[in-house]
Amino acid sequence: MRSPIRISVGGALALLMIAASVAHAEPTRCKATVVRNAAKFLQSKATAVANCERDIVLGRLPGSTDCHTETRAAAAIAKAADRMRAKIAGACGGADQVCGTPDGDDAPGAIGWGAVCPNFENGACGMAVAHCGDVVECLQCISGAAIDQAASLFYDGFAPSAPSSDVNRCQREIGRSAIAFMRSKALALANCWTSVNLGRATGPCPVPGDGRAANAIAKAEARKVTNICHACGGNDGRCDGVSDLTAATIGFASSCPAVTVPGGASCAGGITTLQDIVDCVDCVAEFKVDCADRAAVPWGAAYPAECNLGMPVTTPTRTATPATTATPTSGAATATPTVTRTPTPTATTLAPTPTVTQTPTPGLCGNGLFDAGEDCDASAGVTCQAGANTSAAFTCSPTCQCACPTKVTFTGDANDPASVLDTGWTGISHRAPIISNGEVTLALSGCSGINRPCGVCTISGPIANPQAGAGQIDNHRCTNDQSRRCTTDATCTPRSCFGGANHGATCSNDSQCPGGTCPAAGTCQWFFGSNLPLAAGGVTTCVVNRFNGSISGTANIESGQSSN
Repeated sequence: MRSPIRISVGGALALLMIAASVAHAEPTRCKATVVRNAAKFLQSKATAVANCERDIVLGRLPGSTDCHTETRAAAAIAKAADRMRAKIAGACGGADQVCGTPDGDDAPGAIGWGAVCPNFENGACGMAVAHCGDVVECLQCISGAAIDQAASLFYDGFAPSAPSSDVNRCQREIGRSAIAFMRSKALALANCWTSVNLGRATGPCPVPGDGRAANAIAKAEARKVTNICHACGGNDGRCDGVSDLTAATIGFASSCPAVTVPGGASCAGGITTLQDIVDCVDCVAEFKVDCADRAAVPWGAAYPAECNLGMPVTTPTRTATPATTATPTSGAATATPTVTRTPTPTATTLAPTPTVTQTPTPGLCGNGLFDAGEDCDASAGVTCQAGANTSAAFTCSPTCQCACPTKVTFTGDANDPASVLDTGWTGISHRAPIISNGEVTLALSGCSGINRPCGVCTISGPIANPQAGAGQIDNHRCTNDQSRRCTTDATCTPRSCFGGANHGATCSNDSQCPGGTCPAAGTCQWFFGSNLPLAAGGVTTCVVNRFNGSISGTANIESGQSSN
């Protein structure tokens, strides 16, 4: 099992929270919320659709399944849409946090929006924009269409194949890696534009941007190429035409859509080889994310003509170099990039999409060398802590990338000045430290990527601490006797003496427990650390911190931020 990562949380789980209401919306906050939640919606919908499409390829769902109406996918998409709508209304909708009411809303013009949604590929996203609710509908329309069209290309042409076959594995990896790249790029661009909005970076994004987005996108691109070539490249795991699966064998489309990356090249072209698939997937994924991103930041960059087929645009052509050509140097191997694009400037002011300059050499994982493009390589003794992603909490995957964790542990830091508890209005109950070793572990799922950078993940739980009883508190215990560890209510049902001479003995009433009690049957619940001693005005008490339900929300593995 992969190790969890640990995030120190000042104040642990606060006993008191004071909410401050916002009297008026504020453009900077509104713009940041729009950018962040537009990217989250794209990521969430991409994940939901990709999971559904994967299950179709695996034969878990019928081939006729519509991933917009499939129960789990539809619920996830609806939840993401509602979350985006609520967040943007809260930041942009004035005192009542409702879009369209005259109480201090940020007008669309104040955050760079015109009176009409800029549309996408000449589709149905040209609705009027009068308030922040219309901004939400516009962005959901554009992002939704982008994901739908991308998923259709990545999955719909696949012919049925046995789940254990090389073809099926290849099919799944094409879709998974392409969608993972879209999520990673959307996150990198959103983070970049947030910095620009706060005056911490220079637009446009990704270049010059915040100095991080371009590298993050290039790394995600390289990882996508590596994973597809490893799964579809035959015995050598390379896109070199030697033992590659062909487009016809895989069931991929015979031609790439004639869309154009903003400021870059057209994706149009025939598809026969694995390298053609890689080039097409790369080009189309870039196009979809770039258009959805630009729609969310009208204050930072003009919406590209390439994103709306009804707008004039100059279309250059796509060129590609041959597949990876490895040249050993002193025992190691380097690879030439798989795709080289030469952007042709258009009438817009956008910077061209940067060319990927770092592409790992596919198929070299496990060769005893730490090669370019690898985060780690167990065969060479290079862990994630010693390699590119420095932390012992991450494990090295079979493709020599640092795999995202499956758990995260939140720990209260009693030594952090921000962790002291101030209860009431006087000082008699102030400056009380929280308990030490208060820890809660949550499960991670649905991360933006399966390898570093993991980005935003869904959290759920609590679950057992990974070292419960062996260095960490085993915090799953009975409510009627916290000395009893449990996994189900059955352990806590028998009544037994608590305290006194017969502590732990079976009982049915207090008289059978001299010096103690016979508590009622209990339930198995999650606790946060041990009991917390408090004193105020000469009165002492002992506080038991127990979770009164499940925990859900998100956590950004890269930044450490979380919300629930």
